[in-house]
This record gives sequence, C-alpha cells and structure tokens, in this order.
Amino acid sequence: MLVTHQFLNQTRSLGSFLLERLEDPTQGFEDTLGDAAIYRYLLENRRINFTGNADSSENMRLYLEYEARVIGVKDEDEIDEVVQPICSALLTSDICTTANCSDEEFEQRLDSLVEKVTQQVLSDEKVSDSEVKGKVLKEAKERVQQTTKEIKEVERKKNKLTSESDIDEAEDKLEKLQEERDTAQSIIDEAKEAAAERTEALNKYKRTFQLVRRVGTQTAAAFRSECDAKRVQDVLQEMSNMVNQSRQSVSTFGCLANFEAIQRKKMPPALGYGPGELSITYAAAGGA
Repeated sequence: MLVTHQFLNQTRSLGSFLLERLEDPTQGFEDTLGDAAIYRYLLENRRINFTGNADSSENMRLYLEYEARVIGVKDEDEIDEVVQPICSALLTSDICTTANCSDEEFEQRLDSLVEKVTQQVLSDEKVSDSEVKGKVLKEAKERVQQTTKEIKEVERKKNKLTSESDIDEAEDKLEKLQEERDTAQSIIDEAKEAAAERTEALNKYKRTFQLVRRVGTQTAAAFRSECDAKRVQDVLQEMSNMVNQSRQSVSTFGCLANFEAIQRKKMPPALGYGPGELSITYAAAGGA
C-alpha cells in the first residue's frame, strides 16, 4: 500500500501539472522567452546563418529579407525597398510585441506595427500624414450644398429687382456666398488630393505592409512553438521525477520486505507479531 499511495499521489500531481499546461501553455514562460529567444528560433528554424545577438538589428534585417522572398519578392533591389521602411520604423523589440498576447491584443499590436510603418512610408514619400477629419469634411460638403442653394435663390430674386440699390445689395450677398462656397470647396479638394497622394504612396508599398503582417504573425507562432517545446521539456522532467521517486519507493518497499522476512525467521512465534506489524515498527523507527 505504501507504493500504491505514493504512486497515486504522484499520478494526480502529474495530471494536475498537465492540465495546467494545457489550459495555459505559456504559463511561466514569459520571463524566460525574451526577444533573443524568439529571434533565435525564427533564424534557426529557417536555417539563416547569423552572428552576434540573435535580436540585433542586422539579424532582424536578415530575417525580414528571408520572409520577403517567401512572399514572392525576388529582385534584390526590390527586397531592399520592401524591407527598408520596416527597419527604419521598427525596433527588434517592436516585432516581438505580437508574442505572448491574446487574440484581441494580437490584432491591436499588429495594427500598431502597421501604423508605425505607414507613418514611415508617408514620411519617406514626403506625403502629409494629416488627414481632414470626417466631421470637417462632412461639414464642408454640407456647406457647399447649402451655399449653392442660397446662391441660386439670390440670383432668382435679383433678376426681378429693379432698384439699383437692391441689385447692389444682392450682388454683395452673392459675392459673400460664393467666397464661402469656394472656401468649403477648397477643403474638399485638398482632402481629395491628400487622400489620392496617400493612397498612391501606400499602394507603392503593398508588399511592405504584407511583410509586416506576416512577420508579426510568424513571431507569435514562434513564441507558441517555443512554449510548446518548453512545455514538453517540463512534462518530461516531471515524469522523470515521478519515475525516480517511484523507483525509490519500490527500493524502500523491497528493503522493508527483506527486513520483515529476516525478522520472521529470527523471532519466535510467542512474541506475537502479527502480519504487517514489523513493517509498522520498522517505519516508526525511521526505516521507511
């Protein structure tokens, strides 16, 4: 019973340990899996030769160039054009922010990486990153419609006027309305022009944004893979400990059985030891 109880306790402990790992595979790994470990996994998994610290900017560029080829960028000059904005906008640690987070946080962090690269692209292309706010643009459009309607109404009334002073007054009102409409229209035109320039610049770097999203996703996958490897390592270690403890228990039980068999031969029946009592005495004496 000594071995059985201990074995059952160890089995329950192992079961709890496995369940804990299944519910949260990354538990306890946040501090041990830093940026360097993630980059090392990414580089080694893709068989990229690297030197120095795995998470150096040089190695990040090597990794980005590799992934650029994966998404179909073959020409070396084009690879440089695709990779450079990312290297300029992001630190090695930025890319690793997509690791160890929930699905919702992952999307938010990935969008954050894309936004940083977007700002870098617009800066490189010398395109203004200031967009007309939707509310301002909406108000400008409404004002153009309203002033156009008012201008038509004033012109209709003006045609019926006979007094020179009334006509002058109507013309002054028309001039103010036209200026107001022109101002609102200029806001709309500038917004359209800025949007067209922005769209053209961003379309030019479609592969760059595709690469950013791929790298963010691959980094998260690398983190999970490393966690899986460490989880298996922990489970194997736990099982090894259990086996070693079980062996020790079996050895102790063997010694106990031998001791009792010897004592049964030495002790006369008159002493009155019942079955198992010597085991209890042996255990109480510190032999178990």
